[in-house]
Amino acid sequence: MNVRALSGHAEFAEAVRLQKVIWGFPDLELLPVRFFVPSTLIFLRMLTRGV
Repeated sequence: MNVRALSGHAEFAEAVRLQKVIWGFPDLELLPVRFFVPSTLIFLRMLTRGV
């Protein structure tokens, strides 16, 4: 398995779609694309700092 940051709107949109497919979330409970961008940046910062 490869772990990497998402890049581009299409990949973030796919992450939103996967929430629905994998977890069965209704539209109201989906995390929108605008939440994935800062979350990804925070995660990457944690990875590079070894937290």
